[in-house]
Amino acid sequence: MNKFCLKTLKATGRLITPKRKMIMKEEPTEPCVFVGNHSGTIGPLNVTYNFPIPHKPWVIDILFDKTVNENYIFHDFFFGRSVKAKKFLRFFSKIVANTIPPMLEYIGVVKASKNVLNMRKTIKDSVDTLQNGESIIVFPESFDSYSPYINVLHSGFTSIATRYYKTTGKLLKFYPMYIPPKQKVILIGEPVQYDETNDPHAERERIATELARRIDELARSLPEHKPRPFMLPAFYQYYPEFVHDHEAYWEFLAQPHSD
Repeated sequence: MNKFCLKTLKATGRLITPKRKMIMKEEPTEPCVFVGNHSGTIGPLNVTYNFPIPHKPWVIDILFDKTVNENYIFHDFFFGRSVKAKKFLRFFSKIVANTIPPMLEYIGVVKASKNVLNMRKTIKDSVDTLQNGESIIVFPESFDSYSPYINVLHSGFTSIATRYYKTTGKLLKFYPMYIPPKQKVILIGEPVQYDETNDPHAERERIATELARRIDELARSLPEHKPRPFMLPAFYQYYPEFVHDHEAYWEFLAQPHSD
């Protein structure tokens, strides 16, 4: 895909993505990690087009694998099992698979992997990004609900802090971020700072749990509103065997074709 097409796609995204006001309790003075809720696709899209701080988001690496990304999009974007027009949706997934990844590559992302070995590269790339003066944005929600506004957070992303500390001697800050589905704001709360004296496993869980609590707190600070969950009810209805087995779900997605 040539640069003109990519610029056109990005410009189109700006037109369909409403501008949002960024409200921060504390302005970061150094590169950091912002941790948010998905709000479906609303969260990542709005951050891409509205975030004023230089950054790179984590994006799952199988989205860039041409042998499996169509299947991934069919299920994870559109919950393909839940629709009758599966042939059309497979065709549409192919279109998305050929347009979204090149645009993300053009914008600049860190590819995140569910594979343990590849995850090491994700962490290294994240630390390199931070050292280059750009922040990282992650949306690490699991399938399990923490509250109506945010799901329990996977803690793997917090490993960035350990590597960053070993590399730079600096204590990384993680900022909670809440993106409501309709209100035209993005809320950034007070950060959680990495504690190098804590047990590594306990520290990962502490950071993830505290960030979920603070994201929930940010959501409740807004006028009462209906949240947009990470996974729609269609996922829990049509993919029940994966609700408590995340690894099996990603293996299911990372195939050229799965029903």
